[in-house]
Amino acid sequence: MEAEENSQTDQIQNGTYLELSPKQNKHLCPVCNKRFRSASVLEIHYRMHTGERPFSCSTCNKAFADPSSLRRHYRVHADKSRFSCPMCSKQFSDNMSLVQHVRVHTGEKTFTCSLCPSPSASAEHARGPDTAVKRRSLSAMSLGQDGQEKLAADRVSPLKNFVAGGFGGACLLLAGHPLDTIKVRLQTQPKAAQYVLYSGTYDCFRKTVSKEGLLGLYKGMGAPLAGVAPMMAISFFGFGLGKQLQQRDPSQTLTPSQLFLSGCLAGVFTTVIVAPGERIKCLLQVQASSGQVRYSGPLDCAVRLYKEHGIRSVYKGTVLTLIRDVPSNGLYFLTYEYLKNLLTPEGQSVSELSTPKILLAGGVAGILNWTIALPPDVLKSNFQTAADGKYRGLVDVLRTLLREEGPKALYKGFNAVFLRAFPANAACFLGFEVALKGLNWAAPSW
Repeated sequence: MEAEENSQTDQIQNGTYLELSPKQNKHLCPVCNKRFRSASVLEIHYRMHTGERPFSCSTCNKAFADPSSLRRHYRVHADKSRFSCPMCSKQFSDNMSLVQHVRVHTGEKTFTCSLCPSPSASAEHARGPDTAVKRRSLSAMSLGQDGQEKLAADRVSPLKNFVAGGFGGACLLLAGHPLDTIKVRLQTQPKAAQYVLYSGTYDCFRKTVSKEGLLGLYKGMGAPLAGVAPMMAISFFGFGLGKQLQQRDPSQTLTPSQLFLSGCLAGVFTTVIVAPGERIKCLLQVQASSGQVRYSGPLDCAVRLYKEHGIRSVYKGTVLTLIRDVPSNGLYFLTYEYLKNLLTPEGQSVSELSTPKILLAGGVAGILNWTIALPPDVLKSNFQTAADGKYRGLVDVLRTLLREEGPKALYKGFNAVFLRAFPANAACFLGFEVALKGLNWAAPSW
């Protein structure tokens, strides 16, 4: 019946409705003498004569003669929906409609102007001759605690990313440093064929523990511990800033290329801290395996490097660090964001993702990150631990390594890296998400 009525309505509005017979069409239009089979169809037709169209679209105010036409019209807006309700995930074609809908949930009418702290019971305050400049947002107090947390989770906050990233970095270091020690020792062991200190990942692990105990796996952790929290804090801050710069609206979904560029920006930001920290860490890890104690700790190492050759010695290997971190960070964050969206069930928010899925997304992101980061990392480790003057630059390191050990040398420490990558980065992203949720709960307005 509804389909038949819709068809009749279309024909009436298009002027193509055909009368059947006087017996079937008993209802006569007093204006044009057309007959219709029911009073309801006649009533719809009669409105076309009177100009009365009581059914209006709440989005664009366009008027229609019947509810079925109005429903079909709403589908046009549905295709353009970008604004989603934080309470029920219902979508709207513009921010005004969304705000009006949210008031149904809250039962309040409090709006706050983004340019001044004046609250208003209507949206009129935000309108005026400078509409392009003024913007209106719902007052956080009108959403309640759950609504505030959901809105905070959708909004990108570089400051929250900074704090949560520092906590995630500490989790990454605690989970991954032992295998990082093994990786560096495998990459920098003597090159002579007749003298191989470690035959593989397990052999390096066994010899390190037997000679130095379990604490030997955490040698050189002081420098990265002092640097990893701010490093990851700056990394997540850079990623959040990159996303914020490319988003016109918090509800806008970024494209893969935009996420990749945001991750690349994070790689640029972290190099300032990573380069000297990696230099000191590698020197301490290598001296522990060689048995020659030259530096008593991270601070002593940094001071002596500065005294001997200045700040350039502390930042030795910065270009290689950039080559390693910029593209790898782009892929790192792109993979994590893509997998989070892929693993989120339909109808749920990404912020509600379960712990096992966060661990899976973070672990896979870490593995792909090191897939492209390992060759420049091998070059960086050799360059930073070599005696001053041994290599003239990046090309010389690459040429020497390929000549002495072949292409496989670029993936030395492969097993240790990939054994470390999954648990370390899974722990990092889990720590980040837990800290971010805590911040959204404690300070949703940040």
